Amino acid sequence: MKRRIKVIIPVATDRWNQYVTIEMGKCADRDTNIDVVNLERGPESIECFYDNAYSELTTVEYAENAEEQKYDGVIIYCFSEPGLLGAKEKLNIPVVGLCEASLHVASILGRRFTIIHPAPSSLALSHVDYKLDEYGLRPRCASIRFLGIPVLDLLDKERLEKRLLEESAKALNEDGADTLVLGCGSMFGADDIIAKKFRVPVVVPARASLKICEALIDMGVAQSKLYFAYPPKKLRT
Repeated sequence: MKRRIKVIIPVATDRWNQYVTIEMGKCADRDTNIDVVNLERGPESIECFYDNAYSELTTVEYAENAEEQKYDGVIIYCFSEPGLLGAKEKLNIPVVGLCEASLHVASILGRRFTIIHPAPSSLALSHVDYKLDEYGLRPRCASIRFLGIPVLDLLDKERLEKRLLEESAKALNEDGADTLVLGCGSMFGADDIIAKKFRVPVVVPARASLKICEALIDMGVAQSKLYFAYPPKKLRT
């Protein structure tokens, strides 16, 4: 079954596009065509509610365009998922966010998961924490741990791996986690090291979101319009 999926990175930089394409290519079905795009206008990275709000409208517009271009599914490629709920309302095709896909996959791999987020806790705790209630998974979360690395610095692979190993050990040994979730779509290439060292599942958002989007397309289902009802017709200027 041929599938066309538009991956929207909701920031105004293309620095992540190639990495996302490669990461998703590792697990994409051979009949899946993936097009990765970033926004022309928006924040450089998303690390707080303000960044999220700044990105939302443009992200939804890109998602609407994807449906008009006959894509079969859309992935909003950010753990903060700007515009996700609005896009689910407006579109008929499946719309998948990184956080929802990652947390639900983690919930079937073990009993308790830890989210490892890049930013300092002062910037990100509330930003990530509310997602647990939104998806009804707070009882399954052992902890949220932070690397103290700004998103734009995550391509420093040595620093990223060092901090991921440190926080993963604490999550497993101190917090009682049995599964780890990378809490950002820009942590590339470190999951294998963690999985081999600690012998636990590591959920990579790029792969989780892609496989769920593919599955929804194959099953012929999308978000329920009984919950994600179409926006009412009105003037919006």
